[in-house]
Order: sequence, then structure tokens, then C-alpha cells
Amino acid sequence: MPDASSYEKISHLVQIRAERGLNFEIEADGAIRRETVPQLRQAGADIVVPGSLMFGNDMKDTSKWLRSL
Repeated sequence: MPDASSYEKISHLVQIRAERGLNFEIEADGAIRRETVPQLRQAGADIVVPGSLMFGNDMKDTSKWLRSL
């Protein structure tokens, strides 16, 4: 599970992107779990790399759920 600093780093990148008028996407990879995805998105992650989340569950349902966020 990502630690608190992961969410802080993502939020900081969002702030930098806005302040500098930059155009880049923020990607989170590693320890992606169903309960962490909403928190990562809330922090500002544009992309999450689901890895085992996809393969450990029904891919179609998981993919649909991820796209709904």
C-alpha cells in the first residue's frame, strides 16, 4: 500500500504542474489496490498502473471500475 508520502508527492506534482502551466500526466505504479486507487485519484494521479489488481480479479469488471473513476 502506498504510504502517506506517495499521496503528498502526487499532490505536490499537481501543484507544480498548475503553478508552472505545465502539461504532463501523473502516473502511480506499485502497490495499487482497490482501496488505494480512489485515494491516488483524489491526490491527483491521472493514471494508475493496476498490475496485480487486474490479474487478481475479473479483468473486465476491474477495467470498467477503473474507467468510472
